[in-house]
Amino acid sequence: GEVRMVKVRVDPAGIEGIVRGAVRLGTDDPTQPNYILRYDMTVRPEVAVDAERKSLGEVAPHESPELRFRFTREVGDPLKLVLASELPPHLEAELLHEGTAADLRVTLRPGRLKPGTMAGLEVLKVATNHPRQPLFTLYLDWRLSLPVIAQPSRLVFSDLKTTLLGLELRSRDGRPFRVTKAEIRGR
Repeated sequence: GEVRMVKVRVDPAGIEGIVRGAVRLGTDDPTQPNYILRYDMTVRPEVAVDAERKSLGEVAPHESPELRFRFTREVGDPLKLVLASELPPHLEAELLHEGTAADLRVTLRPGRLKPGTMAGLEVLKVATNHPRQPLFTLYLDWRLSLPVIAQPSRLVFSDLKTTLLGLELRSRDGRPFRVTKAEIRGR
């Protein structure tokens, strides 16, 4: 009839996500010599980001869409973030800190894209002041949605015998348009 309390302490260092386990407890009772105590737990990371991959979707050339990655820290010192990767010229980034949370605000500037670039997958590295989570890798994808679509998207003269290739332009929404300027780049 004796009652005893069993306490189990788990060190979550280096563990993240759903953890399931069991503890075997031995007794001196011959009718029940062993007990198996099962446990389930979810270990949250101390620093978390709302999503590691986000999409701007289709972007018109005149738009400058903005997207935010939200970082939070459970306990400890205020969160400090630093952009650890170099940004391409068509992206702008700003870090906004507010105590245990911070936002990385990324803006796409389609006007700064190299000619012919129609889509991208940007890789951003963000360093934190947490020793166990010093670096986050974030992904941002986008596609340009032009009002006029060229079929094919580019012409390549790879054979000396080929001197004529055609390019068909059509409006994405079916509206009429006219070509006001044409420019050929390259040799």
